[in-house]
Parts: sequence; structure tokens; C-alpha cells
Amino acid sequence: MAMGMEDSELDRIKTFLFEKAMQGKWKDVIEMYKNNKKAHQAKITVLGDTALHIAILDGKEAEVLKLVDRIGDDLDSRMIKNNMGNTPLHLAASIGNVSMCKCIADGNERLVGARNRKNETPLFLAAQQVLLNGIFVPELKPHEEMHGDKNSNCLEKAQTCIDFFLFTRNPTEGPGI
Repeated sequence: MAMGMEDSELDRIKTFLFEKAMQGKWKDVIEMYKNNKKAHQAKITVLGDTALHIAILDGKEAEVLKLVDRIGDDLDSRMIKNNMGNTPLHLAASIGNVSMCKCIADGNERLVGARNRKNETPLFLAAQQVLLNGIFVPELKPHEEMHGDKNSNCLEKAQTCIDFFLFTRNPTEGPGI
């Protein structure tokens, strides 16, 4: 019986989050994230997206920052995948939103290296954005600081190296590589 009550509560949370997100009432969604940890991993669309996934796809940068703040250090909630295997970081990288990427990844290599069903990492999607759309992505930290290895070649390890994800291309100096 307790399991049925939990399912019922989760269904209410999902319905609430979906309705509020679709109505653009992000303040209510953020409040639910603050008050109920179950909301963090609630898949609310038929595609398996969470409210965080939807906020990213809607380009709601300020709301994404607040949702991630409510999630805090819960890595499982930051890594939750939709039906295509995309984490919130995959989506932020695929739309080329640097602020969202920094906020979600927060320097965590496990997040940056997660693979979707096409075997793509957020690193790959961010690099694809840079190459296809000329988006200029600032570097967060030098390679040596992230990996402690100044002799490692990031291009050889593009799928696992955060530097490639934060691949620099300065509009005044040309490509950063």
C-alpha cells in the first residue's frame, strides 16, 4: 500500500511540474525543486525529460541556474538521462549555452563524459556547436590543472578531456587550438 501512495505522490509531482513548465510558471517549478527532492528526477514528458531538460530546451537560462542550485551536489539528478540518453548537460551543449554548461557541469568530468544513445558526449556536442556555428566557448581551467598532466594531448582524448568541451576559439586571435 505504501508503494501505491509513493507512486501517487510521484504522479502528482510529475503532473504539477509538467503543467507549470508548459505554462511558463518556472517560479512554481523552482519552488517544487526546492521543497521536494523527488522533483529533481521526475521524468515529466513522453520523451523522458525532466523539468531541467525542458528549461534548457526553452532557453530559460536564469531558471536553469536556479534549478541546478536547488539540485545542489546531487550528481544523479544532474546526470539523469531522457529517452535519447541525453543528460541536461548534453542539451545545454547541443544548444551552445556556455552559462548553462558551466553551471550544470561544475567541473565534474563524470558529467562531461556521459554518453547518450548515439554514443555522443556533451564534449562532442559542444565541439560540434563550435565547429558548425562558430560559437566562442571560453576555457574554464587549463588542461594541466584539470588533469595534472602537461604532456597529455587533449585532441587525442577529445571524448574525455574537459578542455575540448571548453574548447577555446577567440574571435580576435582565431582558433585556440
